Amino acid sequence: MSNIGKIDQNALSRLLSEGKTPSQCAKHFGVSNSAITKAKRKLGVIIAKDVQLESVHRFVGEYLDTIGQLRKINTDAHELLELCMAWVRGDQKAMQVLESQLSTKTIRVGDEEKLVEEVKMQDPKLVALKAMSEIRSQLTLQNQTLAMLSEMTAINEFQQELVQLLKEIDPGVCDEFCRRIDQRQALRRAVRLTPEGA
Repeated sequence: MSNIGKIDQNALSRLLSEGKTPSQCAKHFGVSNSAITKAKRKLGVIIAKDVQLESVHRFVGEYLDTIGQLRKINTDAHELLELCMAWVRGDQKAMQVLESQLSTKTIRVGDEEKLVEEVKMQDPKLVALKAMSEIRSQLTLQNQTLAMLSEMTAINEFQQELVQLLKEIDPGVCDEFCRRIDQRQALRRAVRLTPEGA
């Protein structure tokens, strides 16, 4: 006898939309993984074990964490850029901060001793250019991440809509479609796991 009756379809749908794996759902309901697979088919959800499609929420979480880190780096780069540009404009506070990076040393030239100032940092103009370059790189990475998130979300929505449509038209076709997707995903994982030369 199947354990599908133990599975609340609404609860399963909610768990899956939260990004829970089939194993986690099976544990939650106290059933086997295959019971979850059958319930997912009945629910009309493609059983795509590909991490990109099944775990969009994880990617979103990582994306938000990445954006947070990018913002911090961006804030630091802007702070450094502002300091360097203030120095270039002759701002006294900025000059004092940068001059604190100078040290005085005594050197000997022949029989004569001279005091020289040694800079502990690069030219502020070069630092400003590097900060600008870092900010541009950050923006590019943020845009690429956002585009990838958008594409993954669109693929996932398309896949869900296609399964729902197939389920409405012919549940048998829907089941076959899901089975083939599962089969291809399993084949892709097997090919990726097979060592070269095997």
